[in-house]
Amino acid sequence: MAEDLPTALQAVRNAIELELSGPLLASKALAENTFVQTWIQNGEEAGTGQQIDAYLRNVKDNNQALSAFIVSDTTRNYYSDGGLSRQISPDSDQWFYNFLRSDAPFELALDVEKRLTKLRCLLIMRSLWMVGESPSVVLAARWTQWSR
Repeated sequence: MAEDLPTALQAVRNAIELELSGPLLASKALAENTFVQTWIQNGEEAGTGQQIDAYLRNVKDNNQALSAFIVSDTTRNYYSDGGLSRQISPDSDQWFYNFLRSDAPFELALDVEKRLTKLRCLLIMRSLWMVGESPSVVLAARWTQWSR
C-alpha cells in the first residue's frame, strides 16, 4: 500500500509532463523565432504586421491553442493572432512586469473557465537578445484548454 502512492504520483507527474510538452515546445518556438526577433529589432515594421498576424494564427491553429500572442518589452505592443491588440501598461498588466522581474525562463498559470468548466493553461515564454546596446525581451504565450 505504501508503494502505491509514489507510483500513482509518478503516473500523474508523467501525464502532466506529457500534456504540457507540446504547448511548452510551441511557446518556446514562438518566443525564439528569428523572424519575430528580427521584426522587433527592426522596429516592428508596419508593412510586415500582416505576416505576424498570419504567423500567430498559424501557431494558434496548428497547436489547437485558444490564442497566441507576442509582447515586446521595447514598445510594449501586445500582438495577438488578430493583430496589434493594445499597448500594455504597468497599471493594467502586472502579469507582464512581474514576469520580467522574475528572471524565469517561462511561467505557467492555470485557470478554470467557469462558464465552460474547462481548465485553461497560460504559458508565457521569455526570449532575450540584444537590440543595439539594450537587451530586448519578447514574450510569447498561448492559452491551452483541457476538458478533462
